[in-house]
Amino acid sequence: ALPDGGKVVVNTIIGRRTRQSVLVDRLQVGTRAQRRVKVPVLPFVGTNIEGLLAVDWLRGQRLVLNMAEKHVAITASRRDVSTTKSVVVAARKRIGQLTIVDADMGAKPISCMIDSGAQLSIGNPTLRRMLDKRVEEKLEKVTMVSVTGETFVGDMLYLPFLRVGGVQMGNVPVVFADLSVFGLWGLADKPALVLGMDLM
Repeated sequence: ALPDGGKVVVNTIIGRRTRQSVLVDRLQVGTRAQRRVKVPVLPFVGTNIEGLLAVDWLRGQRLVLNMAEKHVAITASRRDVSTTKSVVVAARKRIGQLTIVDADMGAKPISCMIDSGAQLSIGNPTLRRMLDKRVEEKLEKVTMVSVTGETFVGDMLYLPFLRVGGVQMGNVPVVFADLSVFGLWGLADKPALVLGMDLM
């Protein structure tokens, strides 16, 4: 029952899609509110999701993910440091996503994005070419489904070593696929990884 906002173009992980939009008179998340927000209507197939908060809402904000207590908070941005109980990762915006600046695979820098909608991490072909051939021996075909109901098939491999901020991980499952979204971000020819919630 929201007023019509017209057709808009939405860039999904698969490609560009035209979707109907609606106008929200006032949207409030925490203490932050915005008026007259145009929102695309997306089919969240097979989920209990009622909406997605875009990263543009986080401009100048601090996102806190408390995985132990299953709590998320959005507060005013401030300088913080890592402790024994928390890891602070500085991020910058890049074409509608968050790029984690400090990430590498085997001491080689990579671009690492946060995507709270991805159930597994997704890597591009350029990142895959950095892997040792022995990693390919444990290849497994998997089908991924986006929050908008789109499906694609990828190759799941295990990265022997990955560092994101102050966190070091080994044997990290990553689905590799040549997705158009990497080109949209200008990362088709650079090693890039979309960080899935399984690693959070």
